[in-house]
Amino acid sequence: MGHRDVVPFSVTFPACVCASPVGPWRTRIVAFGLSLLATVAGVGTAATNGDRGRGILELYHAGRLFNLNVRLCAAELFPSWKQARAFEKLALAEQLLGLFHSGRVCDNSGYEWSKGSDDLSLPSGRAKWGLENLLGVKIPGVIDRSTSNEEVDKIGAEAARLVEAYRSGILALAADHRPSPQEFADLKQKYMGKIVPWKPDKYVESTYAMEDLLSEWPPVGREFNDFVSIVGTKPVTFQGSIPSSYVGASRLPRSGDGKPEAYLYEIEKDDVGRRYLFIVRDGSIHSVHIEGVE
Repeated sequence: MGHRDVVPFSVTFPACVCASPVGPWRTRIVAFGLSLLATVAGVGTAATNGDRGRGILELYHAGRLFNLNVRLCAAELFPSWKQARAFEKLALAEQLLGLFHSGRVCDNSGYEWSKGSDDLSLPSGRAKWGLENLLGVKIPGVIDRSTSNEEVDKIGAEAARLVEAYRSGILALAADHRPSPQEFADLKQKYMGKIVPWKPDKYVESTYAMEDLLSEWPPVGREFNDFVSIVGTKPVTFQGSIPSSYVGASRLPRSGDGKPEAYLYEIEKDDVGRRYLFIVRDGSIHSVHIEGVE
């Protein structure tokens, strides 16, 4: 699965939040992020058997936005994105931010641009359109062929602020809903030994268990060591280049021993399966990217 090199946008917070005279800025950001969460479904709902078996590449990979024409994006892709859980939406949003300057070729069959609207034949216009539909918000500005690179950067930075506000809402929910010691013990009893990466004969059971755990224990904002403790299997430290489309991931802080804070679980059989890449900051899970293995 290829990734193009892009320059990640700097991540700051929305001016409409930071400039608010009411309350501390952090409180305002969290409130704004929670309002974004309220516009989309799947904050922490449990996955059904059907959800666990859905097409991984169709749902989790932002490149589908470019591979489908505009009609199919609106009719099929966006409704499938609405089924995603909060951490999945966050991962998709990070990928879309990285695609503003990707040079991706869009499927423009049957598409005609209307003056005054975003040009969806352009990668940046389509990425903006995807983010708006994913998060249920309007990003200020219009991107068409007359838009300068500087203006596209400005619009992209505003989009990054909205994504960070969304993340802040997820983090606030995680802080307010920490499992009790008994709930944590119950999770360990339920899932320990059920997720066995790199074991083809356990592929189906491991995939179902991983998806159920990520629904029952929404990962963003949780301690990664707690996740490892529940699973009972240590991950592989990710040694490759973290795809630059994962905005901010390429600038991850490094721990004292020099290891990058990115960890991988891979569940596959006969070269088909799923990779779960955990991006970790200061010990807590920053985002989780799921990719299909083919």
